[in-house]
Amino acid sequence: MNKSPIDSSFEREQEKQKAATSVAQQNSFMSTSLAQQSSSTTAPSMKQDARADGAQLTALDQEKRALRKHMLGLRDAIDHKSRATKSTNICRQVAHLISAWQQEHMPADRMTIGVYFPMGSEVDIRELIDWAYQNGHTVAFPYLIRKDYAAADEIRALPIMRFRTIPATHYHNACQNFIGKPLKTWDPTDAALEAYPPCEPDQIDALIVPLVAFDQELHRLGYGGACYDRLLPRLKEGVLVSGVAFCEQQTGSVPHDDRDISLPRIIKA
Repeated sequence: MNKSPIDSSFEREQEKQKAATSVAQQNSFMSTSLAQQSSSTTAPSMKQDARADGAQLTALDQEKRALRKHMLGLRDAIDHKSRATKSTNICRQVAHLISAWQQEHMPADRMTIGVYFPMGSEVDIRELIDWAYQNGHTVAFPYLIRKDYAAADEIRALPIMRFRTIPATHYHNACQNFIGKPLKTWDPTDAALEAYPPCEPDQIDALIVPLVAFDQELHRLGYGGACYDRLLPRLKEGVLVSGVAFCEQQTGSVPHDDRDISLPRIIKA
């Protein structure tokens, strides 16, 4: 059976990575970082559950918190080999999705793709990130900034998420001082950020969204900071948005209200 250009591109990159000592060292660093984060996978929900800070949790918040804890446990329980296989499957599905969308909507242009750096037992999309760089796309990563830098229409009690674009040549260095610390809050003038241009929501052409749980109606449960719920309405019209998840993360019903935004699609394996 003939292989698609995307599959061939992935395989060529994997061979390069096996042959390149420097890349192996970088992957070793990132694996160590993920292992350290994985030891406290539930920490994000505790740190970013903004409604728990100084306010009594509502019944909905309590229901979300209980489901979040349960679903994180299920995600953590997926064995490492299965998680790696499923992650590769998801990365290739998303790559095909992005390529088809680009062909239809902006064939003459490269895209700006908003991604995330995987922590703990999240879907590992580093293979997708490598593919995006190989194909000349601009890659943007999220980070949190200090609450006193909130815009006038933002809620200062909640984490503030922004994006910056990272050149391929800087990607691994950035893991050490920026994208590899997704829960750290930064001053926008910090030296660790200044080399990377800000990426406004209306500059993003495709967005890949992590999640803790989802249901058949594509309601998403995150870590409790409402970062993506506040980002999605700021995107320009027609953006390709997709959540990524393991099948084990699907549940019967995700508790939600009008503040929670469902996703148009979720790629799973």
